[in-house]
Amino acid sequence: MSSSYRTAITLFLILALSGLAGCSKPVEIGVITSESGAAKIYGDEVKRGLELALEEINTAGGFKNKPIHLIYKDDETKPSVARVAINTLLTEDKVSLLIGGIASPVMLEIAPVANAAGAVLISPTASNPAITQMGHYIFRIHPSDILEGTNMAELARDLGIENIAVFAVDNQFGAGLTEVFADRYQSKYRKIVKTFVFPESGSQTFAAMVEEAKKLKPEGVYIVGYMNDVAEITRMLRDADVDAVIIANSGVTGRISEMIGAAAENLIYPQPSFDLDSDDEAMRRFITAFRARYGEPPTRFAALGYDTLRLLSDAMVLGGTAHPDTVRASLRQLKDYQGASGRINFDENGDVVQYPRLFIIRDGRPIPYQVFLDEGGTLTIPGR
Repeated sequence: MSSSYRTAITLFLILALSGLAGCSKPVEIGVITSESGAAKIYGDEVKRGLELALEEINTAGGFKNKPIHLIYKDDETKPSVARVAINTLLTEDKVSLLIGGIASPVMLEIAPVANAAGAVLISPTASNPAITQMGHYIFRIHPSDILEGTNMAELARDLGIENIAVFAVDNQFGAGLTEVFADRYQSKYRKIVKTFVFPESGSQTFAAMVEEAKKLKPEGVYIVGYMNDVAEITRMLRDADVDAVIIANSGVTGRISEMIGAAAENLIYPQPSFDLDSDDEAMRRFITAFRARYGEPPTRFAALGYDTLRLLSDAMVLGGTAHPDTVRASLRQLKDYQGASGRINFDENGDVVQYPRLFIIRDGRPIPYQVFLDEGGTLTIPGR
């Protein structure tokens, strides 16, 4: 065999192998997120966490030397749009691993579809209690509203608030959390004086509600909604001199002070485990990597997005395949998973069990509520 013939054969083999490698199909994961609509503020942060995790995973070799590819669909924070998105991902893109949704109403719409198709669906942020019963293929890493609503009702009781006004967004998220709170708060000696229900991004309705709330003179106000609405209602209550203790849901982050300034002072809200000042190794590693990529500290929602993809990736590695049945089983085997958002264990319903910590805005920044109390801090109840 001549040297030129051997060279030609070698070149052919190299090109053939290169062609096969180039045809290696990536592992595709569908992502239904809120790139617009009322939950966009959370969707943007979740996406930044997802993209950081994606970069790390693919730099390390992906899954079995195949890159992971995310197929994004915008649900516009609308269940009807989300249903079209998940059907497209399942039937046209042929994915069987899914991330989403961001908002509870979206998750409640798409979870039955994913479960019926035998596709694993894991939400970074949805919290409605009904998600617990959505099926064996459904997971979430944000705690159920049962824990949060109970926690906030206990806070209101501990503060001695005897009457409270509730502002709640008009969807399953607002209704579910309000129901839990009301069940735990109300008694012979404590009452909800009124529940104001507002539409998503409903700032045009707030003025009349705030005016009526002021006339009711509540000792406390509980706000359940997405970040922009919570911020605007809080600002308007303060501008109207509503003298009440204001508490809110975990959709709030410390950045609310950047949005409404001094009006955020003394606002109390719950957060699961994520803490920028934590000594936890996984959290510190994530925070450092996020700062390096984006030039600013992450929010809890970015950490939740990051953990969602890392969990799916690690479940694939544990099971040795991206088949949804194996991934589903592997997710339940990942005990005491040290994530960027805290320690993660799934129960038999695919729920994560994490008890929230309370934070209060003081001097423009969030501090743990327990630290506030330990340092002698007190909140004045109106009229006392």
